Amino acid sequence: MRKYFITYSLLILTIVSFAQSETDSLFNLISNEKNKKVKVELLNELAIKYRRIDLDTSIIYSKQAFEIIKKTNDNLLIIITLQNFGKTYLHRGEYKNALGIYEKALKFGIKIENDSIIALGYHNIGNTRLYMSDYDEALKSYIEALKIREKVNDIEGVAATTNNIGLIYWRLKNSDRAIEYYEKSLNNEKIINNKKGITSSLNNIGLIYWSSKEYDKALQYFDESLLIKEKLGDINGIASSLNNIGLIYKAQENFEDAIVIFKKSKKQFILLNKQEDVANMNNNIGSSFYYIDEPDSALFYLSKALEILEKLDSKEYLIDNYTN
Repeated sequence: MRKYFITYSLLILTIVSFAQSETDSLFNLISNEKNKKVKVELLNELAIKYRRIDLDTSIIYSKQAFEIIKKTNDNLLIIITLQNFGKTYLHRGEYKNALGIYEKALKFGIKIENDSIIALGYHNIGNTRLYMSDYDEALKSYIEALKIREKVNDIEGVAATTNNIGLIYWRLKNSDRAIEYYEKSLNNEKIINNKKGITSSLNNIGLIYWSSKEYDKALQYFDESLLIKEKLGDINGIASSLNNIGLIYKAQENFEDAIVIFKKSKKQFILLNKQEDVANMNNNIGSSFYYIDEPDSALFYLSKALEILEKLDSKEYLIDNYTN
């Protein structure tokens, strides 16, 4: 399916105004706090809040927390601080820094002989290696995490790790192995009744079948995922699933049904105010009309897409739209 580039400007403005009172309160608590452990916990909380709005500031508070806690023997809080620190580097795209931090956290986990923390350490390292496209090393880390999580019967953890192993195999173009691990993830998500996890696994399996042009199988998984998302009231998930289903119909040259589905998806994205995705749906609708030889309708929707994209200055989408 096509890649999404989503504009978050309105959401960020809402978060900033909402978070300001919370951060002010945390600043006051931190400045007056004498207990090192409590101070570090507050700094970690502040770093997490800033991770949503300002990654540079989040790094600053994570560093402050680590400088305080590393002088103590509270290994568990050191690990929590390092994991928090690593996640911010990961979000900032500084993968080597994230990897170094996660490896430190893993060493402390091994030191205190905590299986759950050790497994999380390997899983986090696997995530970082995945972002670095170092698939062989990522796979090794995930396998280590999976062994431990299966040993301690951490079903939620097993579901997460098998899902990521599936993604590795998909990146390596090994569809059979990818489906094998996605199915394992799906089965574990069903055991713990994690509805969002179930929809994610169903979608991932559907994408594998879509990429191998097994459209009927892909449609089966996308439809099942959509039904659960509708029960959950997950508007964003519904919109994405509808888009996937529309793309299947389009690939099957069932353009009339594709148009109906794309229009439904567009309505959901309008509710979410995701303008680039609205433009994407207009593009999909327009190109579908083009294939059934309705040029006026095609031109109408493609023009609507271009109008939105030019306002947003979304160059990648503009290229795709002009070359459809």
